[in-house]
Amino acid sequence: MIIGEGDGNPKALAMQILDKCKENCCRIGDFIWSRRLEVMGVYEQLFDDEESFKVALREEKKVALREGRMEGRMEGRQEHRAEIVRTMSSKGKTPREISDLTDIPLEDIETILSKTD
Repeated sequence: MIIGEGDGNPKALAMQILDKCKENCCRIGDFIWSRRLEVMGVYEQLFDDEESFKVALREEKKVALREGRMEGRMEGRQEHRAEIVRTMSSKGKTPREISDLTDIPLEDIETILSKTD
């Protein structure tokens, strides 16, 4: 039967279209059902990939935080060291004396003091 044939009755035409849709949907449904294992396999792979990505992202965040903390600590130590050098210099200690007392290389002391001036 070709859709649109008949007596021009809109109700009959709508029923024909509905029947054709049901027939096509059934074929589509059968096709999907026949491929369900493939579809599920793809879905599971996507799910596993997403989970792997989330785990990797959490690990990357941990590494980034750890590196950030280490960098911050290093900067804090350097700033503390510079503060000690500036304080000792303001108390009249020479760069050589500061180096002898703190074991900070003389070149580093001179660099710190040159930035202060």
